[in-house]
Amino acid sequence: MSSDLYDMETANDARDALENQTAKQNLLIGSFGPFMNFAVSDNFLFTFSNLQRQVSGRWSTHNAICSKSESEYIGWELSSMTFDILLSAAHGVNPRYMLDILEYEVQSGAVEMLVIGGRRVGIGNECYYKITKMSEAWNTVYRNGALYECSITLTVEEY
Repeated sequence: MSSDLYDMETANDARDALENQTAKQNLLIGSFGPFMNFAVSDNFLFTFSNLQRQVSGRWSTHNAICSKSESEYIGWELSSMTFDILLSAAHGVNPRYMLDILEYEVQSGAVEMLVIGGRRVGIGNECYYKITKMSEAWNTVYRNGALYECSITLTVEEY
C-alpha cells in the first residue's frame, strides 16, 4: 500500500515537472546559445527587436573582347544579422550580468546556434553564428552605479 502511494506521488511530481517544463517552453521565443533564452512571461521579458538579416551570393564578372561580359556564380557569402535587445531590471533581467556574458562571448570568439520559433536560423545543420560587434547604451543608472536599463545592438555573422 505504501508502495502504491509512493508511486502515485512520484507520478504526480513527474506530471507537475512536465507541466512546468511545457509552460516554460510555451514562453520561449528562441535562444542564442545557452545564456540567451528569449522569452516572455508575466514577470520576465527578454527578447529582441529590429532583426535584420543579410544573405548574399558571391559573383565574378568576366570581361570579353567585342562581346558582353559574363557573370559566374562563385558561392555564397557568410550571412549576417543585426538586432536590438533591451535589458531592463523592470523586466526581470539583470542588465550588468547580461552585459558581462555578452562581452565575454564577443571577446572569447564563442560560436552559438540561433534558434527562433523552434527552428535554426540559416540553412543546414551546422549554421552557427559568432558575435562580431556589440554596442551598448546605458539608459538608466541609479545611485551607486547600479545599471537599471540599457539597450544593446548585436551584430552576428555566420561561422
